[in-house]
Amino acid sequence: METVIVNNLTAIYWIKDEARYIPEWIEFHLLQGYDHFILYDNGSTDNVFEIAKPYTDAGLLEFRFYPPGLEQAKNFWLAEECCKEQRGKSKWIDFRSLDERVFCPTGRLVTEFLKDYEQYGGVAVAWEEFGFNGHKTRPKGLLIENYTQTCMFMKKVVLPLQRILLQFLVLGHHLTIASKRLKLTIITLLVKKNLI
Repeated sequence: METVIVNNLTAIYWIKDEARYIPEWIEFHLLQGYDHFILYDNGSTDNVFEIAKPYTDAGLLEFRFYPPGLEQAKNFWLAEECCKEQRGKSKWIDFRSLDERVFCPTGRLVTEFLKDYEQYGGVAVAWEEFGFNGHKTRPKGLLIENYTQTCMFMKKVVLPLQRILLQFLVLGHHLTIASKRLKLTIITLLVKKNLI
């Protein structure tokens, strides 16, 4: 039986009291070709569900919660759980922070760019950290308008379907591979990360 993929590119992250960033984060990534978002709430008290309601009502965003009594580090559990759970649901999954923006510097949609790398188990994504840019408090306006000074790091986007035969460990900013079957390539997508 053939697997039917529902979402092409899903961004997944954990949050706590970051509601004010959700609309900008989702809108930016929709423009880049992302089509689904999953946020694991870690006890937010900032009215996050009401602020994100237009996205949940449209079926673009899912909120999830950690299982009670989780003893494993949350980021490790989330990476492992989402790779298993999204297999057959999302073609690509991207563990992304709300203060990060992924785009292709050539102007292509990220989803179009990723088509060139479907033979690989994942891609490492170069990212730039925009730091505090001299701001002592958060300025009014969009993050992408107020933070412009950078330094570069690496991130990754993975194909969960290929995880069936692979064992790997995904960390927030590193990818450790434990398989001879996985090919990994480095591509030129950029991530804008703001320290907010």
